[in-house]
Amino acid sequence: MHRCGLFCLSVVLVSQSARGDLYGFYGITNNNPIHVAVGEAQMRVNVTASSTDQVSFRFYNLGPARSSLTDIYFDDAGGALLDLVHIANTPGVSFSEGASPPQLPGGHNLSPEFFANFDADSNDPAAANGINPGESLRIMFTLADGFSFQDILDGLADASLRIGIQARNILGPGNRESFVNRTTVVPVPGAFVLGAFGLGLVGWARRRATTKQRGNGAR
Repeated sequence: MHRCGLFCLSVVLVSQSARGDLYGFYGITNNNPIHVAVGEAQMRVNVTASSTDQVSFRFYNLGPARSSLTDIYFDDAGGALLDLVHIANTPGVSFSEGASPPQLPGGHNLSPEFFANFDADSNDPAAANGINPGESLRIMFTLADGFSFQDILDGLADASLRIGIQARNILGPGNRESFVNRTTVVPVPGAFVLGAFGLGLVGWARRRATTKQRGNGAR
């Protein structure tokens, strides 16, 4: 049962990753250049058309370095997004709409300033419920009238739609950095498909080990 469930989950993850456009992030704070480099190497968002009037943003922490993506912000200057309709948490990840702080830390230093129209963050304890290595989260929006999925891609390309994130506990407790999506698409080679498959394996194994440890502790 466990093997079949893991296989099915991984196939879904791979198929979703292969269809959409993949974007990386660049650091906008520089509390520590090494921590910025970790976030840039590990954080990704895959953008797909869920239907003719909905768009899906799936966030990944590719790992392996310790880090947790805990806050997500959308600056929709072009008005393409109408409503945040669903947050699809995965095992080990728990997010809710509305972030604290409500604006992306460091976003005021950008030009134009980053202004979040929509946001979400991980529930307490924030780092534990964030997107840790081997985990992912999907956020779905309804498109505004007159806008299409291509408008979303165009907005990401010309920065009229920007996605900001904050990562915590990078390589250790208390280390935070903020990032904004790059405007160019990252190629989705076979390596990423295999990596996405590996995310399912890593996340499942980590959760299984945690459950086993808790069970042993209770004896």
